[in-house]
Amino acid sequence: MSVPKPTCLINAHMPHSMDEYKECLDIIFNIKSKYDQSHNIILCGDLNGSLIPTRNNKHEISLKRFTSYSGLKPTQDIQSKPTYFHTDGKVTSQIGFIMSNNDILLSTNIYSQDPVNTSTHVPVKACTNLYLEIKKNSKSKTNTLQSNKPTADDKLKCVMGILHNATKLAVPSRIIKQNGPKRKASPDVKRLIEISKNKHRLWNDAGRPPDDHPLFKEKKKAKRNLRKQQRKETAEEKEQFIQKLDENPNDQIFHQLIRRNRSET
Repeated sequence: MSVPKPTCLINAHMPHSMDEYKECLDIIFNIKSKYDQSHNIILCGDLNGSLIPTRNNKHEISLKRFTSYSGLKPTQDIQSKPTYFHTDGKVTSQIGFIMSNNDILLSTNIYSQDPVNTSTHVPVKACTNLYLEIKKNSKSKTNTLQSNKPTADDKLKCVMGILHNATKLAVPSRIIKQNGPKRKASPDVKRLIEISKNKHRLWNDAGRPPDDHPLFKEKKKAKRNLRKQQRKETAEEKEQFIQKLDENPNDQIFHQLIRRNRSET
C-alpha cells in the first residue's frame, strides 16, 4: 500500500541585495534538499528575478542557475506573461512564480490587472494533482441522502483548517495578538476606486490599447490618483497619531508607535 507524500510549501519574498538574494537561495536549497525525498516541494512567491531567456541581470542569472540544479521549475504554460507592472505603465516583468520539484503542478494561471488592485503585482494561481482527504464528522453520516463525495465547501474548510493549524505552529502568538489598525475606505477613496474601475473597463473593452493611447493614459491617471489619495490619508492618520501622543503621552501609545514604525520597515 502506497502512502501519498506530504507537501512542503516554501513561500519566499526575495530581497533586492545580491548577497542576501544568494543567501536566500541557499536557504531554500537546504530546505529542499532536506525534504526532497520525503515530500513534494512547492516554492512560491515573489522571487525578484525572471526565467525569461532574454532577461539576464544578476538576480536572473542566479535564479536560472538555481532552478537548473535544484530541479524546481514552473509549468510550461506561464510562457512570458508578466506578473509585475511598473507604475510608469511601460516596464513589466515575470517575477512571481509557483514551482515544484516534480509533476504535481498541472497548470498555472497568471491573473490580469484589476482597477482596484493598486499593487504592482498580480496574483498567480497553480492547479495540482494533489487531493486532500476529507474526514467527515459523525453528523454527516446520519443523513443517508448526502453523497459520500466531498463537496468544494468541504475541501475549502479542510484547507482553511490546515492553514490555521500551520499558522498556530509557525507564527509566535505574540505577533498574532498585535493587530494593526483596521482602515476603512473613506468616501474620497471609494469615489476614486469607482473612477479607476470605469477607466480600466473602458480601456479593457477597447482591446487594451498601448501606453500612447488616451484610454491608457486615463486609466493610469485614475490609478495614480487612487494611490495618491490612499498615501495622503495614511500620512494624515499618522500625523494625527503623533499629535495624540504629544497631547497625551503614555506608555501604551508610545509602544503603539514603535510597532507601527516596525511594520513600515
